[in-house]
This record gives sequence, C-alpha cells and structure tokens, in this order.
Amino acid sequence: MVNKEGTLSRPARWRIASLLFVHLLIAAHIIHWRLAGTTLASIQLSDAGRFAAEGVATAAFFFFASLLVITAIFGRFFCAWGCHMLALQELCRLLLRRLGIRPQLLRSRALWLVPFGAAFYAFFQPAVERLWQGVPFPAATVALTSDQLWAHLPGAAEGIAAVLIGGLMMVYLLGSLSFCKYVCPYGALFASADNLALGRIRLSGDCDGCAKCTAACTTGVRVHEEVLRLGMVANSGCMRCLECVSACSRDVLHYRFGRPALLAGSRAGLTRYGFSRGEEGLLLLFFGTTFVAVHGIYDAIPLLLALAASTLVAYLGVVAVRLVRLPFVSVRGTALRASGRLSYAGMAFSVAVAVLVLLLAHSLLIQFHNWRAGSELDALGFPRVQATYSSDEQQRAQAAAAHLGFCTDYGLVDTVDWNMKLAWLARLLAQPQLVEKHLRRAITLDPTQAAAHFNLGKELARQERRAEAAEAFREAVRLAPALREHVPTGSGRGVGAGVGVR
Repeated sequence: MVNKEGTLSRPARWRIASLLFVHLLIAAHIIHWRLAGTTLASIQLSDAGRFAAEGVATAAFFFFASLLVITAIFGRFFCAWGCHMLALQELCRLLLRRLGIRPQLLRSRALWLVPFGAAFYAFFQPAVERLWQGVPFPAATVALTSDQLWAHLPGAAEGIAAVLIGGLMMVYLLGSLSFCKYVCPYGALFASADNLALGRIRLSGDCDGCAKCTAACTTGVRVHEEVLRLGMVANSGCMRCLECVSACSRDVLHYRFGRPALLAGSRAGLTRYGFSRGEEGLLLLFFGTTFVAVHGIYDAIPLLLALAASTLVAYLGVVAVRLVRLPFVSVRGTALRASGRLSYAGMAFSVAVAVLVLLLAHSLLIQFHNWRAGSELDALGFPRVQATYSSDEQQRAQAAAAHLGFCTDYGLVDTVDWNMKLAWLARLLAQPQLVEKHLRRAITLDPTQAAAHFNLGKELARQERRAEAAEAFREAVRLAPALREHVPTGSGRGVGAGVGVR
C-alpha cells in the first residue's frame, strides 16, 4: 500500500476511496433507519446464517449469495474493496508502520482451517443438526426490512474489543490481514469460490523474479513464485488489491480472464510455514480449548470475537511452549529468552500467560456449569410452562438452579440470561421471593429487558401487589408495545387487557 517513498500507490488510493464510500453507505443506512423507523435489514454477513437456523432469508442472505457468485467469476474483490473489517486491519497496519513496526504474516496450516470450521458452524451446522435429529426444515420466509436494525449488531464494548483484538493485536502479532486469513468464516467461503474465478492476476511477459510484487502483497502471497511456476496467482488468499500489479517494475502483471486456479497445476511448496507440525497440533489444541472457554460466555463474546481471541491465545500458547523448550525465543523482535535465560520481557510474558491460563480455567468451569444447566432446562422444556411438574422434573429444576447459582456466585460478571432462567426455575419450584429477586436483578443488569418487566408484573400480580404489577406492566409495554395485548386483566389502569394470570 505504501511504497518506499512513503506515498500511497494508485490502487491503494482507489481502495481507500472505496472503503470510505462503504462506510458512508453504512452511515446512511443507520440514518435512514433512525428517520424512517424501518429500513433495509442489516446486510451484516452473520445474518445470512439465519436461513440455515430459522429458514429466514434476510437481506444479508441475498447479499452474501450474490457475493459468492461474483467471487466465483471475478475473484475476491469484495474483501479488499468493500469489507469494513479489512479497512480496520489496514488502518491498524498503517498505524503500526507509523510507529516503525512492519507486521509480517505468520503462516500456519492449522489456523488456516479455523475459518472453514467457523463457516460450517455458522452456515451449515444448524441444517445438519436438523437432518440428524429428523426435524423438518422450517418454511422459508423472506425478511428484507427491519425496524430493529441494531438487534443483531454488537454493542460498544464488543466493538472496542473487536478493534483491539481483531485489529491491533492480531495485526501486530500475526501479521497484516491475519483476521481475514485465520478468523473470517465469510472469507473462507469466498476463498473456496475464488478457486473457480476466471479473473486472476496473470503473468503477461518475462518475469525476472525480483519479488517486488511479493513484498507489496498485503496477504502474504508469494506472488513472484506463483506467477513464475503457474503463470498466475492461484492462491485463494489473493484479494485482488492490485498492489502487486502496481509494484511490478516490468509491467508484466495484469488482471486478466483465463483458466481458473483449479486447473493451474500443483501448488505444493509455494507456501512456507512458520510452525512445526507439532506446534501446529498445539495451535489447534489451544485454539479449541480457548474457544470453548470464551465463546458466548457472560453473553458478551460473539462468534467472530471468540475466534479472534482464541487464535491469539493459541499463538501465545505456542510461544510459551517455545519459551520452555528453546534457548532463544523472541516475539516481534523482543527477546523473551536468550542463552537459556529469561529476559525481563520474558518474565512479564510468563506472568501474563499464567494469569491467562487461570482465567481460561475459570471460564471453562463457568461454561461447564452453564452447559449442565442448559441440559436440564432443555429436558424441562424451557421456556414453556406446564400446569404441574413431577418430582423428577422438580429435581431437574433444583439441579439446574444449583448450576446457574454457581455461575452467578462465582462468575466474574452476572448476566440477564442466568437470572431470567433462575426466575423461571424459581417459579417452577414455587419460590415466589426468588422469582422476584432474579427478575429485579435482570432489570438492574439491563433495564431495557421488556420480558423481565413483564414477568415481574405477572409475579407481583400473583402476590396481589397490583400497584407494583401495573407499574411493571406499563414499563414492559413502553419497551415492547406488542406486549400490551398480553397484559392480564385487572392489572391497573392504562395498561391494557389480555389473558389471565396462570
């Protein structure tokens, strides 16, 4: 992107303009929603997975399907010219270069598998699970507009974490565009479609192997080796940023149509990896353990953030193993161990890794109890309510409450989800005081939870505390007007009428 003279290349300038335009479109989308109340549903690619899970074809589903078709013809242009996460990584890379740090991509066979596993989990696993269980696929529906644009988007804390972890830390430790290569499930599907693409960077003259194209490549593709052997860049990591074309001093690299990468011939030996096979196995082990520990914990770690954090921890874990085994270990030019002795940086790194291991062990314990509680709740038919429960079901409820109680007592933070489930279990076990306690706790954690206010109103109505119940129902209806028709009769003036209290 930046040449030796410190100026932006021509493709870089056009790409910056394209990415700025994308962000202007995002801003316009949000403004339209704010003004009109209803707008085109989010085209965030994660929403495309709702089709496999719920049978809902969203705007994101059609957008993603279109991008796959375009990629299968023209190549991975969208990744370089239209992705906001790539823009974040490029911004982080430029910032690090300003600080005198030149990120270099670490190549791993094991981490390369991560985005493909994530793509299966996000887009295919729900459908496979339905087939396995014999559950029919839901009737397909189309949802192109929404009045809840922000419903499936991350909050401020998750956004900041994405910038720090998926942006700065990944670029600094694993290299430029490492998020795209080792995390992004959408990129994995784009990479698969790219193997069919007719439009590729191709050699149109004599190459002298100067490797300026490889030095300019932002995704770590060994361009000069590929074009010399195959006559094209066959690597599916090529995002058509055109930096290699701009850098070629002989003007023999061009974007042209021709045979796809599938017919290019063998690519063996074109990629050089930075980890031994044993270390690759450790990377997968550390990644898997960390992902189980952090994904979804405290209702705060979404899929992409969990993938990015797990990738970083896996790398740091391998560095920690090297610190034990090897006499010299460094990270980004900082020596952690030299001549068999730990440096001050190595000592600080060791302490940080020890703290990280303790946190992950604690998270695994919390996740285990949350999983056990979820298993019991599924057996009880949560969130459905029955008129009566058998003694066996009540024992299950007590077991679920004990597991969730462990989470709330020993977790680093409390969550709305745990308290809503504990309130449901307390109702099943005829413990009205605990029902109220957990619902009020859920409201304290998130006052915008309409369901918590509504259920609190029902519980207060059961206790004949009608004035308090009416206030709770009014707040629930204010937050979610559709609840008005479900407010029990006799719950206070100005709330509405509906079904009776169970």
